[in-house]
Amino acid sequence: MGREGRVTRRLSPEQLAHALQKMASRLADGSVVEEVAREYAMSMAEFSKAFAQTVGASPLQWILERRIEQAKDLLREGSLTFADIAIACGFVDELHFQRVFLRATGLSPADWQRIRFQ
Repeated sequence: MGREGRVTRRLSPEQLAHALQKMASRLADGSVVEEVAREYAMSMAEFSKAFAQTVGASPLQWILERRIEQAKDLLREGSLTFADIAIACGFVDELHFQRVFLRATGLSPADWQRIRFQ
């Protein structure tokens, strides 16, 4: 059967709400997507496709966007080091956090924080 015969499954509103809540509550947990996929008796590939079809981004892209938003909140507070923010948001280390933040925002965390507090 060719591509035209395949049906891409979408998540139901209930499944999506549950998946988003669970993923949002465990942003630093790299196994949460696999856990949610298992709950719906889907492979990671099937869940990722269904999630992307429903949300418009892969689960990992969605989580990364939330991690960046969480990092921005922590940068606004100004009470944690960049290394602490990196760990709190689920990045491997401070360097990984800085690279991903720069790619996502166009600014380093330090520059972003400085601009926001001028």
